[in-house]
Amino acid sequence: MDKNQTSLSLLDSEDSINQFINQISQSKRIGIDTEFMRIRTYYPILCLIQISSDYGTACIDCLTDSDLSQLWKLIYDPGIKKILHSGRQDLEIFYLLNKQIPKNVFDTQVAASLIGYPSQVGIKTLLKNELDVDIDKTETRSDWTRRPLNQKQINYGLEDVLYLNQLYDQIENKLTNNNRLDWALEDSKNILTDEDSIFNPKDAWKRIKSIKRLNQKHQSLAIDLSTWREERSIEKNIPRQWLLKDKLLLEVAKKKIKPEDIFNHIQGRTNLSKSGVHEISEVIKKNKQESNLGTESFKIQKDKNYVRPDVFETLINMILKKAEILELPQETLGSKKDLIDLISKNGGRLSSGWRNNIIGKELTKIIQS
Repeated sequence: MDKNQTSLSLLDSEDSINQFINQISQSKRIGIDTEFMRIRTYYPILCLIQISSDYGTACIDCLTDSDLSQLWKLIYDPGIKKILHSGRQDLEIFYLLNKQIPKNVFDTQVAASLIGYPSQVGIKTLLKNELDVDIDKTETRSDWTRRPLNQKQINYGLEDVLYLNQLYDQIENKLTNNNRLDWALEDSKNILTDEDSIFNPKDAWKRIKSIKRLNQKHQSLAIDLSTWREERSIEKNIPRQWLLKDKLLLEVAKKKIKPEDIFNHIQGRTNLSKSGVHEISEVIKKNKQESNLGTESFKIQKDKNYVRPDVFETLINMILKKAEILELPQETLGSKKDLIDLISKNGGRLSSGWRNNIIGKELTKIIQS
């Protein structure tokens, strides 16, 4: 780890943090990464923010009482390009703390998928292939809330950002040569645009993969249960799965369990107290009443059924063939979810931007024919 060896440091006082911010304030671009913990809480605990620039690299301790306003000012400066790798969760944390998403973001994972890498390529692989740099990832599962941090942890955190500027230069050059830089800028801008859905209880059902397999009545109850679970998880700041695991939630939604029998059914299978179990029975009662009145608040549409299965398969194959021609992973050009969004007119990636020009318009003609 030769690069910036003298600039590697942990900053844990307000003076040292602000001094570092002043030192790099003229930067036109910065690399950013975070380390957080989310094992025992609903909300992520931001522990570290690592920043690299042409003027220095540092790891900023976020568990002190330091005023970080100058740091946030730097991160939210639209004139500074923020380079991240797989940055969605980082941006979610920034939004959680500041109620806005930084502008002028470039995600190296997103960009790498446009020059032939798998869509989920890791930073270790990218750095090795593009810069012939090896970084140590053995501290991935480290407890970042413990203090003091040891030097191995600090080095681990900083290595994730230390080479981001160089990596950006390398990837940008390849994107430019392939006329795909605009694609990367567009996709990086759209990493996180659905601010309203972040930590929104009413959207919690979208995280349950099997929910669309349920019939309409069961879906309605599953959605109400997931909303209730999310609200309680937020209130108690504990992981949603601690209250009610997805498997048990779906089981309750599918079986015709009377509200008065719910305690016996889930006893010993959840950490809920008796009052919590009572709340579930109340959710079931209310859902049943709304169902009888025909006033269910939401129903999931079976979007895939808007076209015949053979047509859907044809459309998927068109995406696959185009991806092969462009030497892109299929999921980068268009996943099944992207296609379902296009068919059901829910917007999505295939309905706008470079994907729409490359393949979306052609798919739409077939869908509408």
